[in-house]
Amino acid sequence: MEENLLDVADRWVWFPANLTVIEEPEFTLTLNTQDTTDNVVHVSRTANPAALLSHIEHRVKEAGGRQLKWWVLATSRPREMHAILSEHGYSPSEIVEVLAWSLGDSTKPRLPWPTLALTHVDRPQTADDVIAAVTVLATVFNGAAPSSDELNRAVQDWSRDSASASGYYIARNPQKQIVGAAGLTMNGSVGKFWGSAVQPAWRTQGLYRQLVKLRAQVARHHGANRCLVKARIGTSAPILRQAGFVHLATEVCYRRPLS
Repeated sequence: MEENLLDVADRWVWFPANLTVIEEPEFTLTLNTQDTTDNVVHVSRTANPAALLSHIEHRVKEAGGRQLKWWVLATSRPREMHAILSEHGYSPSEIVEVLAWSLGDSTKPRLPWPTLALTHVDRPQTADDVIAAVTVLATVFNGAAPSSDELNRAVQDWSRDSASASGYYIARNPQKQIVGAAGLTMNGSVGKFWGSAVQPAWRTQGLYRQLVKLRAQVARHHGANRCLVKARIGTSAPILRQAGFVHLATEVCYRRPLS
């Protein structure tokens, strides 16, 4: 029996090694002692949202946090959590669409952009390729270079199984420099796409689409029959919907400064 894609999406949380993860029956919270504005509720299901808000805000303040972010997912409960957070002073800070793609079967794979040639994308071949991929993603998404710990962890993960379908994918410019990167994580019959980014100077040249198609191709080859992606509404989501990705849900991150 195939797993429900929304269940896969709601469990899709990656915790960097520098975060403190608190998992309780009603919520999952991460605390960032290095950045007091980056404390995040990733999952919440409760019958008493006001009490849960107060409890989590107190814990974040106790840990020195100055801001709380709260994701509302498709299966968050109560269903009125958007309105409840707004009533308590939270405002939307990020919106993503959960999108899916059916890959067909092994005898007749179905890939996005069928006529698009994969001329400038590949898997990392060396540790330097991995470092370049992580650096592209960090600078595009965060506006800063990754830490040496992040780079070392990425290289170690790649070195343990460089042939794994899960991991980084890269895009090169005509000079063979790595200017784009993306990630794939295999989850049984689902390929989860994450972190696709291209440096501004090399956008609108098809590199993003090539990264999407290559990951779909590899996921299908390794047994996936569906792909899942959480796409930002103002950037990647329109491109993917135009290609035929199907909208499953919308996830919203709210935030509020804590006094």
